[in-house]
Amino acid sequence: MNKLTQLSQLIVNMGGRYFLYRAFYELQRKTGILKRNFPTKTQQIRFLSLEEWRTSARPFFFQSRETIASGKKPNQTLKESFDNILSGQIQFFSYQYFNLGVDYDWITNPDSGFQYDIRKHWTEVNDYDKKVGDIKYVWEKSRFSYLYTIIRYDYHFNEDHASFVFQQIIDWIEKNPLNCGPNYKCSQEISLRLLNWIFALYFYKNSECLTEKVFQTIVLSVYWQLHHVYHNINFSRIAVRNNHAITETLTLYIVSILFPEFPNAQLWKEKGKKWFEQEINYQIYDDGTFLQFSMNYHRVVIQLLTWAMRIAQLHQDSFVSIVYEKAYKSLNFLFQCQEDSNGYLPNLGSNDGALFFKLSDNDYQDFRPQLEALHKILTGESLYDTEFEDSRWFGYAANGALLYSPLRKDYGILQFKNSGYHIIRKVDSLTFIKNTSYKDRPAHADNLHVDLWYKGNNILLDCGTYKYNTDEENLKYFCGTESHNTVMLDEFDQMFKGNRFIWYYWSQALYSDIHETDEYYEFIGELSCYKYVSKKIVHKRRVRVYKQQDRWEFIDDMINRPQSGTMRQLWHLGTENMIFRSSSKEENKVRFYSPYYGLKQNIIQKEFCTEESHIETIICMADK
Repeated sequence: MNKLTQLSQLIVNMGGRYFLYRAFYELQRKTGILKRNFPTKTQQIRFLSLEEWRTSARPFFFQSRETIASGKKPNQTLKESFDNILSGQIQFFSYQYFNLGVDYDWITNPDSGFQYDIRKHWTEVNDYDKKVGDIKYVWEKSRFSYLYTIIRYDYHFNEDHASFVFQQIIDWIEKNPLNCGPNYKCSQEISLRLLNWIFALYFYKNSECLTEKVFQTIVLSVYWQLHHVYHNINFSRIAVRNNHAITETLTLYIVSILFPEFPNAQLWKEKGKKWFEQEINYQIYDDGTFLQFSMNYHRVVIQLLTWAMRIAQLHQDSFVSIVYEKAYKSLNFLFQCQEDSNGYLPNLGSNDGALFFKLSDNDYQDFRPQLEALHKILTGESLYDTEFEDSRWFGYAANGALLYSPLRKDYGILQFKNSGYHIIRKVDSLTFIKNTSYKDRPAHADNLHVDLWYKGNNILLDCGTYKYNTDEENLKYFCGTESHNTVMLDEFDQMFKGNRFIWYYWSQALYSDIHETDEYYEFIGELSCYKYVSKKIVHKRRVRVYKQQDRWEFIDDMINRPQSGTMRQLWHLGTENMIFRSSSKEENKVRFYSPYYGLKQNIIQKEFCTEESHIETIICMADK
């Protein structure tokens, strides 16, 4: 595809505002204007003393560790996680441990070994270079999410590691000069760091290790990092517009409300609140689905909403009603997609291992702790029979004026039309189908993907994300059509892959219908796709889920396809306990599955192929 076509596609898909802003931003970066707007030398400011803060700190989830009244439950899992951190081993992306040592420099990528130049201004740091590796491996520790493990350990085991926590924060400040190096490249990373530092400050408020010098150093750094977020906010609000913008606008509101002594705090609070409300209203669709088409990034928003609503409540503030409405609808969507037995959801869309505020020992794939915390704020009741630790840390108190009805699981047919999600839930199974007509940027070429769950197991699964910065083969596989349970034409993806997170020729749902008969539930969907191969190609998929049997029928037609080429119906097997019967030639391949960011495991990819335009396949459980 030539550059002129790419440019026109980009403008059509993303809009003129996006294009003009990105062009202007790049001009500022290349000419050095952006660099001058973010100075590395700043004045020393004293906002308030430690004693003043200790006696008059604004309301937080708790005022100090001494004020937390929930029960203490020391356990071996938490102790092992804590011991790992003290020995220099940090968990990355909620799964893999890297031994960074006790004197980590904060700028070395443990995956590639590349060390960034800390003298470089952040505008000069290349965050997408295959030679240096995935920058997320540098950002991960600098988020300081691991502090929650230390805080939880100290609380449950009645110990005090405030000295270690503050040493880590001060070490970061000393080794990361303002606006220099990779850790100032992303304003969302800065925002998360600030929220996590503040959580630690409040918990260890009365510790002897929190000296005047330590307090002044941390608060000054918080101010200048927040200053960076505010002055770079339009990049996230215009050029990125996803969970980054929600995180950054909320951080402006929260930090400013907690530290009104900061210059411009009132302005940043008001702007942050206004922008946060706008982002929630835009990014969460009217049916509660999320514009990133990602279950995990949707959970990120759930956690941010929990922070937002609880902090506002503590300060006798509130957001516009649409924020609460969309929060409730978001909860409902994720809850309806959830496997009851373990809290897992389909591994749909981008999944970078993000779990910013881990306040329980549950596995990363278990969404229940985070959904429960927000559900209690919105409804005043628990969502599950099991109690989770997260909600206790937020100092839960429901707002009687805003209470919604507790959620309950629905069975049969569910539709979330704004994102094109269709669900068929039986007692033992969940069938999830995606057929989206995009108005916001897609991340994966996964339309008409089917995710199938049976008795708690994800038996036909989405293969995940793996890494954002890796070789072309892995990028094409995980982001492309082949890692999904849909139909592929030769080696072509449904859309044409551009640089980084850009797709051209977006696939678009033309038609979706779901209904039931006495015998089965039936979905019928039509999709315009492969438009860069031929403009009129349509994939039509019919799915039948039988009510009294563990049996699924899939009928796929590729309409207006080129005469040459192979039509491939793809299945990624989470179990071998299935029987497939198809009208087409069968082939099994060893491919890959990424349940956690950075982890790649083998999986069987079953294909049914034809040189024609029609494939029928029946799937049954082997134990029936």
